[in-house]
Amino acid sequence: MVTLPLCGQRPSTCRARATTCPPPSAQGLICRRFDCGTADSPVKAGWIRVTPETIYTPQLGYGWLSPPSTAFDRPEIFVPDWLKPSVRKRFVPDEMLRDGVFDRSELTFRVDVPDGEYWLVVSVGDEQATRRNMSIFANGIPIAEKVTTQTSWGGYATTRTFRKRLRVTGGKLQITFRHEGDGNSVLGMEVISFVPYPLRFVDGKWRTEETDPLFCQGVAALNRKEGQRARKLFDRLRDPLKRAVALTALANDLQMPEEEAHALLRQALQDIEPILHRTKPNASGSFWRMSCGASLLITGRLANS
Repeated sequence: MVTLPLCGQRPSTCRARATTCPPPSAQGLICRRFDCGTADSPVKAGWIRVTPETIYTPQLGYGWLSPPSTAFDRPEIFVPDWLKPSVRKRFVPDEMLRDGVFDRSELTFRVDVPDGEYWLVVSVGDEQATRRNMSIFANGIPIAEKVTTQTSWGGYATTRTFRKRLRVTGGKLQITFRHEGDGNSVLGMEVISFVPYPLRFVDGKWRTEETDPLFCQGVAALNRKEGQRARKLFDRLRDPLKRAVALTALANDLQMPEEEAHALLRQALQDIEPILHRTKPNASGSFWRMSCGASLLITGRLANS
C-alpha cells in the first residue's frame, strides 16, 4: 500500500502546515510586503517601496518610528576577483534583495494590522558588506539574534531571510533591528496572515478547520472508514486544491487497494498542476496555493514513480 504524507511528514505526525498567503477568495486577510531601498531603485512587483523617508503615520498605516540614515542599491551580485575569469554570465540579484536601508543605530518599523496570527518574514544583509551580530525583534519577540550575513567564516557578504509565526495584539507590529557590530542593513519585510493547512492528521484522526459542508462531511466519513462515501463527497468539491488535498488523504487509507490509491493520486496531480502553472508568484494567496500544491505534486509523483 502506498502512503502519501501531507506537509512533507508522515500522516501520523502531520500538523497544520505553516503557510504564508491566504486563498484569494478569503476576506479580511493581510498580505503586505515592503521592499526597502532608495527612492529610484527597483521595487519588486506587488511590494511597497520603503525608503528612509517612509515615516510612520496613522493615515499611512506603516513606516519607520526610528528611520535609517541612508539607503543603498547593488545592481550586481558580488563576484570575487579570482572567480571573475570563469564567470561569463552577469548575475542580477532579486529586485527585493538588491537594495535596502542602513543605519548604525537601532531601527524600528511599524505596521498596523488587525489582531491575529501572522507570518513575519524579514530579509537583511548587503551583497557588498558583511553585517555582524544583527538581531531582529517583533513586538519584543526574538526573530533572529546575533546574525552575521556572510557565506561562511572568512567568506563573502550575502543576504539572509528569517521567518517566524507570531500573534499580534493591540493592532500593531513593531519590527526592531539592533546590532553589535557593523550596523543594520534591512532589505525587506513581509507581514502575512497565517492560514492553516486545510487537513491534518492528529491523534489518529483527520482534522480540519474548513467550513465547507462537503469537505467536513467527507472528513467525517474518512474517519469512520467509509471510503466510498468520502470519495463521493470529495469528488463534488469545486475547489481543485481542496479536492486534491482530500483525495490525497483518502489515498492513505490502508484498506484501499493500491491501484485505487494510485488512481486517487493521479487525479490529485491533475487538479494541482494547473494551479501551479497559472498562479502568479506575487498574487494574493499565491504562496498558500503553491506550497500546498507543490507538497502534493512532489510526494504524489514519488508515490507514482
